[in-house]
Formats: sequence, structure tokens, C-alpha cells
Amino acid sequence: MLTGSLFDLGLDVANDRLYVSDSFSILVFNNASTVAGNIAPSRIVSMRSSGGPAAQYQGLYLDTVHDRLYVTVVPYYVYVFDNVSSLSNAAPSRIITTANDASYLFDVAVDTTKDILYVYGLGAGSLTQIAVYDNASTRSGSVTADRIISIGDSLGSGPAVGMFTDPANDRLYAPRNGQVLVFDNASARNGAVGTTVVPTRTITLPVAAMSDVFVELTANRLYTLDNNGINIIESATTVNGVPTGGTRVVAAAGSAYRAIVVKP
Repeated sequence: MLTGSLFDLGLDVANDRLYVSDSFSILVFNNASTVAGNIAPSRIVSMRSSGGPAAQYQGLYLDTVHDRLYVTVVPYYVYVFDNVSSLSNAAPSRIITTANDASYLFDVAVDTTKDILYVYGLGAGSLTQIAVYDNASTRSGSVTADRIISIGDSLGSGPAVGMFTDPANDRLYAPRNGQVLVFDNASARNGAVGTTVVPTRTITLPVAAMSDVFVELTANRLYTLDNNGINIIESATTVNGVPTGGTRVVAAAGSAYRAIVVKP
């Protein structure tokens, strides 16, 4: 049972717990692998009213290593909730303000090994970028990016948008219209895509749309979700260009997909 439109998901596999961000709330559903139907959440981590300077939760990243949740909040905030597994109707532990770098945020991802925060949003000229912040676990208040990966596309509200980090390999998967950009040595990347920053690989998707990206690391499988369907692509660590084979699952009539997580 949502309080608004769904934006993103986070899955605590070990505790079988699903975190959901919608327009005004961060909801938690226990027993995620078995519950079904229009059920009430087990907890509400935080809830906002419709108004004020930060009125809409969007992308989230669940750091199960440190029991911490990062959430992008319109227009340019990242809320951080420590000890999130036990929070209920709580205020954020920290608020990171990215107005120096971005005018609007879509998604957030964290490299928990290198303690790096990646924030996908709109920067100069309202064009897409990934702002990169070191020391993610301690950043607070108004911040300035240590590095920026400038993608340079226009992007309106509504599409699914989500990054994925592979900390063990210092790898970042980021969406672009009809593509997934893969950056190895992601923690050091800085500059404009196509000139200063050349993706290690560019995966071409069957539909020209923005997508939420998830990698099932143990199976080496890539999932990309756009409003109209899900693409399942094998060999996530090596696939490049147009994938061979793969599966597309089309959304039911009248529905629009927004986010995906996978339990191994």
C-alpha cells in the first residue's frame, strides 16, 4: 500500500526486507519473498508532506553493510538514514545538499568499499550527469562534487532511472537513453562522456528509453527496466554493444514499470 507513486526499491536479502520509496514515504515490507497483494507496510522509515523545500523521495540506495539508507529528495538533496533497519517515522541522520552541482536528482548509488557517493541528476544546462563525492559516510550539509561524469542528455520526469555499483570491481553501470554505460575504474572517472571519459563498454538496449539498472552479481546477469518492460541480459561483466540473445518481458497493458531488484 503506497502513499504515492513508486520510484525505487532496495532489498535487504539477508533479512528478506524490501524498502520502497514513493512520492512522500519510505516504506518497509518484511517477508518480501512471500508477501503479496495490497498490504500495509511493516514500518514507515520516514514520511513527508506535499510541500516544503524537499517534497518528494525518489531514488534510494540500501547499504546493508553499514545499515544505512541513502535517498534522493527533490530537488537536490540526499537524505541519509543510519540504523535504518530499526527506524520508524524518523528524521534523516544527515542531509547532503548538492545544489552546487545539480538542479534536480534522480538516483543515488554508493561504493561501500571506497566510500564513494554517486548521484545521478541534472547539472549545468539541465543536462544529465553523475556527481561523485568521496567520503560518502560522513558528508553532510552543502557539498561540492569531487568529480563529475557529464553525460549531457536532456531528461524529463517520468522514466525509470537507476544506477548500479559493483564495489568489488570499482565498476559503475549507468543508464542513458537506450543504453547502459559501464565504467571500470569508476572512482577515478571525471569529465565529459565521449571526450574525457570514455565508457569501458556501452550496452545497446532493444528499446530507446531510460532504464533502472540492476546486476545480479552471483549470476553475472544484467537487468534493465524501462517503463514498458524488462530486459534480461547474460554476461553482465563482458557484454558490449548489441547483446546476443537475451529476454524481454513486456509490461502489462496500462501499467508502467519503475524499479527492479533481484534476490539471488
